Amino acid sequence: MKDPKAHDISYTPEGRGRILHEVKNRQGEENITDREMGILLGCSGGTWSQVANGKYPGKIDKYVARAEQWLRDRSGRPVTTDSPYVETALGLQMMGVCARAWQLGRIGLVIARAGVGKTRALEEFSRRRGRSAVLLRVGELINTKRGLLAELARRLGLGVSAWATTDELGQAVKKHFADAYQGGKGSPYCVLVDEATRIKGAPMNLLRDFCDDPACRVAIVLAGTWELDALIHKTSWIPGGTDQVRSRLAAVYKMRPSDPVPAADAEAVARAILETCGHKAALSKGALALLQKLAQGDGGLRAVENRILAVRDAAEAVGSKPTWSADELDFVASMLGHQSERPHTAIPFGQAAERKTA
Repeated sequence: MKDPKAHDISYTPEGRGRILHEVKNRQGEENITDREMGILLGCSGGTWSQVANGKYPGKIDKYVARAEQWLRDRSGRPVTTDSPYVETALGLQMMGVCARAWQLGRIGLVIARAGVGKTRALEEFSRRRGRSAVLLRVGELINTKRGLLAELARRLGLGVSAWATTDELGQAVKKHFADAYQGGKGSPYCVLVDEATRIKGAPMNLLRDFCDDPACRVAIVLAGTWELDALIHKTSWIPGGTDQVRSRLAAVYKMRPSDPVPAADAEAVARAILETCGHKAALSKGALALLQKLAQGDGGLRAVENRILAVRDAAEAVGSKPTWSADELDFVASMLGHQSERPHTAIPFGQAAERKTA
């Protein structure tokens, strides 16, 4: 991202203080760490912490300008989400790709196995960027040039007629992107494409054109599984060849099939989901080990969430309060199509287990 003419901007001490105070308040409201804020503003978490707390030894107006732009982008955007975002090592790397692509106005690529948080990372980056980010989930409706333009127009709130031609849609969307960018004075848009393996050549070329256009400089992030890695090297995918996309890659996160899901990520997700269930006690070593092992299989971190929620539902069905012990977590495996690791001769939930043995 180009600074919004940071070299031409100067702030009064009162102006700096007001902006930094507002950003710090917003961080607190949305549980954004200094490290995450640094990613969004194009600096390290340590640098942002020093700037925000008045301890940075150099000039800070360029960081204040970025922070002010961030506040402007966030205005009018709801701050609540349907489920809590959990900070994981994998998620931070994916958000880092989004941030770098957006800062440079180029293309980013996120390739990872299913269930490790790609969609949640894109959602969280979009939420934090506010109006300057658009998240698209590829489906049949946007897999044509016209369909993509119509969805972009809808997401941008352009109010274009349903009878508009493809050219009219294209002109309206391009004008909106260009008006936001203001030749580098404003904030460029970032279009996040989830399940990018499903996007066809024509709409992909259109996104690349928005990225190349100096009036728009729209950043693009493509996210998908390993199939996307193969697709981006397939010359027949895009008219003109995929080398035109690869040459524009500014940031890439590529998870290899042999890469494990970090144990700390599985634990972080487990703790967050348990907290939404009202359970604040620490998991036993056996329960935690079971969930960490589960994260390495099909479903990844999503499997951890599903197993915890299955225990909650099973306990509710028998009128008991779950403890999320290793025994309970293993017992519900069959509810999710998994194989239990041990035989169960009795229902392991508290009150039900007591009735069974009475």
